[in-house]
Amino acid sequence: MTTIRVYRGGGSIKVSIDLMVERLSASLDADVRPIEEQEIKRNMAWANSTNVILFAGYTVRGFKKALGEQGLSNLYNAVTEIGLTYAGVCAGESLAVSRNKRSIIYDIIEDGQKKKLYGEGIGFYEGYGKGPIKEIAGDRPFEDTINDIHVVDVVRINGENYKAPYWGGPKLIPFEKGSLNGIFQATSFLKGTSVPLSLVGRHGNGRIVLSSIHPEIASWNWRRWVITPNPINQFQQATLNQMDAHLNGEALDYFIQDLGLSHLQIKRAEGPNLAALL
Repeated sequence: MTTIRVYRGGGSIKVSIDLMVERLSASLDADVRPIEEQEIKRNMAWANSTNVILFAGYTVRGFKKALGEQGLSNLYNAVTEIGLTYAGVCAGESLAVSRNKRSIIYDIIEDGQKKKLYGEGIGFYEGYGKGPIKEIAGDRPFEDTINDIHVVDVVRINGENYKAPYWGGPKLIPFEKGSLNGIFQATSFLKGTSVPLSLVGRHGNGRIVLSSIHPEIASWNWRRWVITPNPINQFQQATLNQMDAHLNGEALDYFIQDLGLSHLQIKRAEGPNLAALL
């Protein structure tokens, strides 16, 4: 059976990871379960029984601090040598790039020595990750609040349209302008722009699937994910209304396509459409 391990260690948010595990488990004939940093760091046994390793939000700095040099090395080798699929969503996408535009320096103690973690990802994608995406968020600094959430119009490479939630994910910028490294294909774009919101490619023996949007979020589960202020202003209410009316789960279907797991899908996107309640 296909096994998908969803990272639930330092740098992640438990509620988002739980939603990802729930949605993938309900949609796929696969073994979907979390994995902690200790298991990744310990040895490579987990990789030998895994097909997909998935990293979602919250912070690259947290990922790197938790995994340390050994965990990052095991992760890299699992993908490039053993041939696992690496799936990166939001901060998980940033972890995949070679360099983050937002410089990250974090002191840790490893083997009795103080080390610095700079703004570098693991290098599955030879380019920069810079977020939030200005074409979505404008020039306003990221607050890590409900004000950073947007419901965006997404266009697949085949012309199909859908809506998806965006919350500060990176824009991927290749080192060579106008190139997607030659081995990456954008599978969706922000409507009306050339900004890719999802890409599929290869690095070594592994498949790389990257997403700036959150495919696990739908109209029927966002309340577990978003802490809403009281009172809610007009901008925030409009965003929440969009989430209720338009997030019908399609984003996960397309994410499953990018993972190459459509043949395992047992349940298409479905759930209550709450538009009637607006």
